[in-house]
Amino acid sequence: MNNEIIKLLSLTKTTSDQKVILNDINFSVNSGEFVSIMGASGSGKSTLLNIIAGLDAEYSGEVDVAGVTFKNQNENQLADFRNEQVGIVFQEYNLINSLTVLENIRLPLYFSATKQNFATAEELAADLGLKDLLKKYPSQLSGGEQQRVSIARALIRQPKLLLADEPTGALDSKNSENIMQLFKEINRQFGTTIVMVTHDEEMASYSERIVRIHDGEIIGDAAL
Repeated sequence: MNNEIIKLLSLTKTTSDQKVILNDINFSVNSGEFVSIMGASGSGKSTLLNIIAGLDAEYSGEVDVAGVTFKNQNENQLADFRNEQVGIVFQEYNLINSLTVLENIRLPLYFSATKQNFATAEELAADLGLKDLLKKYPSQLSGGEQQRVSIARALIRQPKLLLADEPTGALDSKNSENIMQLFKEINRQFGTTIVMVTHDEEMASYSERIVRIHDGEIIGDAAL
């Protein structure tokens, strides 16, 4: 049985002036894996993550995520796909300051075509250590707390895949460690596939596999 949740074949991306951002990328991720994509700034790792998320459609090659082949999808279909199947966590928390913690976590549910139990948000918040913060606003939270809220928001639809772009980049070492422990627990408890972009070896060590990218090409792929 094919257990691949992400499959990339001959993925290539160039700019309008023919600068190569990604060059003939081929790799796959199995369901339930926790994979880090490592590389220096400008290596193409964030672009790669954006393509996996369906946020960037300007490329050649084949991208298949959770059984969906992107080249067969229009923009609206890709937006629906992201809302139903993928959770995304960025370095910037992207919380809405006028909404409470609970309202921020529930936000994706308002855009869902299927009925969802709003109580799920409170249960998830409790799991992520946010139970006592639900009525607070983002400006009243620490950086680590805000990132936990953004992770809860990304998980509210119970996605098969969690994508994280430098999720600890704006945090101190203690909060970074706490977030990475949280990722490991999410991966273990929920079986959520996690693909994380980072340039930090210590953060990558929490994953079970590291894919290294340099100048748009994969130069290493090894289990830890």
